[in-house]
Amino acid sequence: MRITYAAFLLSLLLPGVSFADGCTSAVDRAVFDVLDEAHNGLRVGTATLVDGRNAIFLTALHLVGYKSLVLSRKEKKYHFDVIASGPNPTQVIDDWAVLQARENDTPVTFDDSDALNLLYDTPTPDSIAQSTVLTSSSSTSDVVSTKWSNPPDFGAECSIGNLTLTKVDKYDKGNSGSPYYSRDTCHVFALSSRFELPQDLAKADEKAVAALFFKYQQQLGGSGNEPPIDVAAPLDQQLSIIRTWLKNELFVKVVPMQCIINGVIRSSVQDRNGVISMLAKRHNNDLDEIEELLHKTNMEDSDDLRRLQVNIIRADINWSSLLLLWNDWYDGVLSEKIKNGTYTSTVRDFIVARSSLMQFQFVPIPLRRAYREIGVQHPQQFAVASGGGFAGAASDFVKDNAGWSSRGDGPKELKVTPPPGMNLPTSAEELLKTGRQLAKLADEPIEGLSVQQLAVAEATKKSLQDISIVYLASGLSKAQSASLPTIDFAESYALLASNVSERYSGSSFSSPQAGELATELASRSLDLTGHDIKTPYSEIATRVIIDNAVLAPYLHMEDAAKMIKILPDNDKAVKALKLNKFDSLSVEEKPLNGIVRPDGLTLPN
Repeated sequence: MRITYAAFLLSLLLPGVSFADGCTSAVDRAVFDVLDEAHNGLRVGTATLVDGRNAIFLTALHLVGYKSLVLSRKEKKYHFDVIASGPNPTQVIDDWAVLQARENDTPVTFDDSDALNLLYDTPTPDSIAQSTVLTSSSSTSDVVSTKWSNPPDFGAECSIGNLTLTKVDKYDKGNSGSPYYSRDTCHVFALSSRFELPQDLAKADEKAVAALFFKYQQQLGGSGNEPPIDVAAPLDQQLSIIRTWLKNELFVKVVPMQCIINGVIRSSVQDRNGVISMLAKRHNNDLDEIEELLHKTNMEDSDDLRRLQVNIIRADINWSSLLLLWNDWYDGVLSEKIKNGTYTSTVRDFIVARSSLMQFQFVPIPLRRAYREIGVQHPQQFAVASGGGFAGAASDFVKDNAGWSSRGDGPKELKVTPPPGMNLPTSAEELLKTGRQLAKLADEPIEGLSVQQLAVAEATKKSLQDISIVYLASGLSKAQSASLPTIDFAESYALLASNVSERYSGSSFSSPQAGELATELASRSLDLTGHDIKTPYSEIATRVIIDNAVLAPYLHMEDAAKMIKILPDNDKAVKALKLNKFDSLSVEEKPLNGIVRPDGLTLPN
């Protein structure tokens, strides 16, 4: 839904008012003016509060070279220190600075609810189209058009090739450092840089900028009256035309947030007294507790794993504390305080799940890259897995086993490929034991969570389900020739069926293959127990079959009767299946794949 400009301005006047679906913002309290007191308080730019507890602001680097500058909002003024910045303010991707506010020499704090959230992952086109530039503490501008030349993605390194231009309504000098705020996702995804080319560009940069403008001049949404850039003309002439073009059309160069966060990470890893260490000095009790648990957790103990999961779910974490958490993870790996064990990758995936919800899914990539730049390599099992990790492997398992059947000549071998670099146990018994423990952990509810914490809990549950799917499927594929108790097989098939059904059937990932595969896996579990409904595993398997029968019309599954035949000795399940199947469709008399309901229910033998 597109929000009107007038409605957005009204929201700025009323703190905390929602101006996008599900989005409340304190933009009126987060945007500060940068004033030059040596020039009668001249407004020279904008700074944005992004961490209230630590008084952290973001702005453009080319603004902050003078000691006479202060941050100001509603006549309240703060001095500041530059605690990190890009190396070269003339490069658009380096034109950023991280500030920490103070009152004279006294540290200051703000309410965390006053700070704006950051988006690290590359924003969607809709987010950009619905964004607003918060040009000062009392004004905004709309984005008229945008051109991403080559946005950084998946944690990739930023370069001049990531030049981004936006045509902004009512943008002028004194607006540099303004945040681009997505009304779609409620995040800051970029900062504005200069809208004029600086005169002191290095020759190599001049050529790169001119080449990019030549390449994209027909795609930037201008009026069509701009003088053409002649690639054969002298470089000074090309740059002169570009400066005129930018000034007349108000094309603003943009610094993507991903480039800023990458720079913060690099400077912190190279300088152990950098931003991350500075943030660590202002304690976050939740993070302190997680760090202690990371070092104490027995990676072979499911109870320890649950305690760590609950703490990660309940922790009060913003973007800066998330960087601290990842830094604690990698520091713990280097110091060997975090041990490699059965559940190590599960713990890592809990942190990945929390990062994904915060739109920081790919932030571990620049962190590992920064460590490599100083000659430090981390073991692969501690890294964020490539190829989608366990989630990708679980999804591939569903696709690769379409058509798998437990009947006929007997169950075929399950196809499963663990994530790259993940060394799973070689023993079928160990794989199945771990897979069952993870599945049960995923199924246990966590009480007393807030709405926000429930979202994190659901994300970590999905991680547990995906990892469990890979372990159980790997164990069952190896177990065809293994001598294991029948009950272990039955339980493993039932739990695998339940995870596949809940995770991939009837969800945004739903597919006919997921429902059919879950049904066949559940059928195999029932076959192994002789359809004894008294065992808890048979109850799980029966529920999977019933649930997928109800979903059959939506998943285009072949035949509900086929699923009923799986339960010949279970009258209770058959009756429930019949009622669910027809009552959910409100059918009085309707043939459905061979099942007819005239007065009662008639099923094929």
